[in-house]
Amino acid sequence: MSFLSTFLLFCSIAVAEEPPEKSYDDLSNPGLRISMEKKEKVRGQSRHGFRMGYGYINAPEDSETLSNNWLYLLGYELNQTIYGGDWINVLFVQNFSVVGINQSLFIPSGNLLMGFEFSERFQIASGINAVPTDNWCHMVIAAGWTPKVGDINIPFHVSYVPDVDNQWRTYLTTGVNW
Repeated sequence: MSFLSTFLLFCSIAVAEEPPEKSYDDLSNPGLRISMEKKEKVRGQSRHGFRMGYGYINAPEDSETLSNNWLYLLGYELNQTIYGGDWINVLFVQNFSVVGINQSLFIPSGNLLMGFEFSERFQIASGINAVPTDNWCHMVIAAGWTPKVGDINIPFHVSYVPDVDNQWRTYLTTGVNW
């Protein structure tokens, strides 16, 4: 008897929970969607692309590692935007770069930032910067402008990494994302 009641309960749940039908609108918009309690969908966009630029580190002049304070970098960036419905969006940024290439160095650097995007072109964010040094975790602040050129975006960003030992860093980067 318990088998029969379990089977009937399972069948009634399976009938009651039919998946919603997808519309062509859902398939044509590849943006990020997050369900909320009111069954509203939060729309967004994901972008990614290459970065390159120069940085300056306020390192001591007698540094054993660096031959000068200027560092070339190459990297790759991912970012996700959650649309705010008007002129402001929420922004999440993940970035991995290799710094010091102009000095034959391979110094990996990673960033995780959260911030805002204004009018889908100007960004400001802050977060965590990680570099394999004695003090490996730092704060990072970044701001930039990303004009749309055809089907791609060309970002111009400035970032600043403060340091408790006064070995702060600043970077100017550009690149392309889609």
